Amino acid sequence: MGVWGRYLPAALAGLGLAGPHAAFAQNAERGGLQIDLSYTEQFFYDDDDEDSETSLRSDLELQLRSQTRTQDLSFVISGGVEKGLSDGFEFDLEDPRVALEYSVGSRNTELSFDASFRSTEVDDLSVLDFDLATLVDDPGDREDFSTGLALEFGREARFGTIVSLGYSETNFVNTTSSEVIDSTRFEGSVRLRFDLSRTATGFLTTSINDLDRAEGGLDVETRDLIGSVDVLITPGLTGAFDLGYREITRDGTRTGTSEGVTFGASLTSERPNGTISAILDSALEETGRRSTFQVNRTLILPRGQLSAGIGVSVNSASDSTDPLYNLSYRQALARGGFQFNFSQSFSTTSAGEETLNTTFNISADQALNDISSVSAAILFSDSDRQASTLADTRRIRYEIDYSRQLTNRWSFVAGVAHTQRREAGGEDSSDNEVFIGLRTALSWRP
Repeated sequence: MGVWGRYLPAALAGLGLAGPHAAFAQNAERGGLQIDLSYTEQFFYDDDDEDSETSLRSDLELQLRSQTRTQDLSFVISGGVEKGLSDGFEFDLEDPRVALEYSVGSRNTELSFDASFRSTEVDDLSVLDFDLATLVDDPGDREDFSTGLALEFGREARFGTIVSLGYSETNFVNTTSSEVIDSTRFEGSVRLRFDLSRTATGFLTTSINDLDRAEGGLDVETRDLIGSVDVLITPGLTGAFDLGYREITRDGTRTGTSEGVTFGASLTSERPNGTISAILDSALEETGRRSTFQVNRTLILPRGQLSAGIGVSVNSASDSTDPLYNLSYRQALARGGFQFNFSQSFSTTSAGEETLNTTFNISADQALNDISSVSAAILFSDSDRQASTLADTRRIRYEIDYSRQLTNRWSFVAGVAHTQRREAGGEDSSDNEVFIGLRTALSWRP
C-alpha cells in the first residue's frame, strides 16, 4: 500500500517517454546494460471539423536498462517532432515523455526513486490515462510532473517497514474547459509488516494525501490509519481483510470535515480452470462514502482467457445505487489474436466531481503472410457525470493499421483512424487521420 509519485523538473519538458516493451524487460533480466531504439518517419494527413493539414512526423523512442546484483536503473525517453506542411514549414513537439527509475538495495534494505514527465493533448486522452477520470473535449494539453521516494527495511525479516513519499503536479495548458483544473498532490505513508505465521501476514499503515486544486477548486486532505491481514485460509483459498479509520478535510468549493470507519474484504478461490473472487469495500471519498460489492470469475480457455464480473456500488451522500459490469476476453488465433474488454468504474474528475466511466475496446491482429500483417481496433469511452449540472461525454475511435517488412531493419507502415466526440448539450466533433511511413528498431548490449 506504499504511495508512489513521479516528478521531473521542467527542464526536461522538451524530452519524452514511453513504457518499456516486454521483450526489452525480458532481455534486461539477464543483467548488464540493454539499449533499445525505435524510429518512425511518417507522412500525416489530419482532417477535423475546423480545418485539414498535412505534416511529416518523426517519432523516436530510447529505452535503457542497467541491472546489477544491487542496483537497477531504467530510463525511457520518447516523443515526436511534427513538421507542418499546410501553412509553411513549422515544428511542433508532440507527446514528449520521460521516465526514470532507480533502486539500490541489499538483502534486507532497498531505496527506490522514480521520476517522470508527460505532455499529451487533452482530446487524445482516454478515461484510462493518468487519473483524468473523465473525457473532456478541449484542444489544450495536459502536463504531468511527479516524483517518488521509498525506503524499505527488513525485506526478509519477520518484521519490515516501508516509508514512502511522493509529489506530483498536473497543469493544463491552453485549455478552455472549466472541468480541467491545475493541481498539486503530496503523499506520504508508513507501512509496517508483521509475519504473524506461515500463512498470515499483518500490516499497519498510516498515510496522508494532500490534494491542492488551483482556481478556487476543491482542496482535499485525507488521513488514514488502516490495519490489514493477508491470509491463506486453505491451500486453494486466500483472503485479504482490512479495517481502518479515515478523516477527510475539504476546503474551497465545499468545506467541512468527515470521518469514519473504512473496511474491506476479499476472498479468492483457485479453481482447476481459473479463479472465483468476491470483493467488498466501503470507504469515505471526497464525494461521500462509497460502498461496492463485486463477484468476479476468470476462466482459462484453450489458447485464451475469459473474465467476467458483476457488482453494485452505493454512494450514501447522493443516495445513488449503480450496477457495475466487467467483461474481458482474449483469444490467440493461428496467425494473430483477438481481444475485447468492457469495464465500469467510479472516479473523481480534476474538478472534484464524481464520474461513472465506461470503456469498451475490441481489437484484432492478423498476419497476412511472413512479412506483412494488419490490425484493427474500436475504442469506446463514456463519462457519465453524477452531478446533473455537468455534461456527459462520449468518444469512439476506429483504427486500421498495416505493416510490411522491407528489410531486416525497416518496415513500411500505413493506417487510417476516425474519431467521434459527443458532449450532451454541446456540439459534436470528429476528425480523420491517414498516415504512411517507415519504421525501424535496433537493440544492443554494449
